[in-house]
Parts: sequence; C-alpha cells; structure tokens
Amino acid sequence: MQRPGPVMEPTREQLVRHYLDNPLSRSLVIGEASECLSWHRSHPMYPSRDSLARYYAAAQAVLVETQGAFNRLETQQARRDLNAEYAKRLSYAGHIKQLALDAMNTRTEVAS
Repeated sequence: MQRPGPVMEPTREQLVRHYLDNPLSRSLVIGEASECLSWHRSHPMYPSRDSLARYYAAAQAVLVETQGAFNRLETQQARRDLNAEYAKRLSYAGHIKQLALDAMNTRTEVAS
C-alpha cells in the first residue's frame, strides 16, 4: 500500500481558475474577505497567508470575470446600461485585492 505524497498547495493561478469556475464559492470568499480584512485593518494581526491567498484569488477572479463579461457585450447601449454596475464590481474587487496584498506584505504571524 502506497502512502499518499505530500499535498501541494494550489498556485495563485489555480485558485483564480477555481473561483472562476465556482461563482458561489467566489462570492462567499469575497464576503468573508470584506468582513475579515475590514476588521483586521484596525487590528495588528491579519488572517493566515492561506486565507489571504484565497481572498486575493477570489478578487482576481471577479476582476477577470467582470472584464470578460463587459468585453462580450454586443452593443454600445448595453455597455452604457451596465457600465455603472461593472464599475462598482471592478472597484469592489480591486479594493479587496489591494487589502489582501497589503495584508500579505505587512502581516504579522498569527498563532493558531
């Protein structure tokens, strides 16, 4: 009987692909990130590096999906109609992504 090999952590690209394929999971992680990073912004400790990587990847997936949806719109009228919604989504995801990056760069170790 063979023992399983070491478990490899998913790369950032794999996480982004996962969240592109799983919109419900992506939404849940974005909600968690929004709550956690907003609270931790005023707190000296941040979530684990794994959590921050998930937050970053979910935000990147929102950015990729929104830009792709905007590019697929056929008419200029449709683009104008959805421009405000897409701008809000891009801004929100960009904000979460930046908070996750800032937290990764300034993170202090949290004892679990």
